[in-house]
Amino acid sequence: MNVPDRYERFVVPEGAKKLILETLILFIISLTSRSILLFFYIHYNRLCYDFLFWTDVDFVEHCRVSYERDTKIMNAATFILEREDHTIGNILRMQLHRDDNVLFAGYQLPHPLKYRILVRIQTASQSSPMQAYNQAINDLDKELDVLKYELEGEISRFSRAY
Repeated sequence: MNVPDRYERFVVPEGAKKLILETLILFIISLTSRSILLFFYIHYNRLCYDFLFWTDVDFVEHCRVSYERDTKIMNAATFILEREDHTIGNILRMQLHRDDNVLFAGYQLPHPLKYRILVRIQTASQSSPMQAYNQAINDLDKELDVLKYELEGEISRFSRAY
C-alpha cells in the first residue's frame, strides 16, 4: 500500500535527522503501553529542560520547552512545549492541580495541525511557576519510575510462568 512508515509521521526538530532517531523510535513503537511512551517523553523532556540554561543557543533552539513570564499577573507564566499535544498537556495539567501552591493550571492547543501546547501556570506568592513546573515533572518522573518497576516485575513474573 501507499501508507508511509510509522516513524515518518513523527515530528522532529528542524535539521534533526530521522535516521539517528530511527532505532529508538522503532523500539518505542513496538511497545504497546502509552505509559511507557510517556516515560520516554518525561525523561527526554527533563534532560532537555535541565540543559536549557547551561548550553549554547543551538541546543536551546532544538529544546522542547520555553518559558515566558507573564507581566500582567504576579507569579504567572506560560510554558511552550513544542511537538506535543493533548496527551502530555492533560497529564501535566492534572499533576499541577495536585500542588497546593498552584492557583491555576491549564493548557491550550492553539491550532490542531501544529504540535505545540501552551501550559499556563499561576501560583501562590510563596512559590513560582518554574518551581511548580519542576515539581510536576519530578513527580511524574517518580510515578513513571514506579510504573516501570512494576511493569518489569510483571514481565519477569510472566516470563517465569512460561
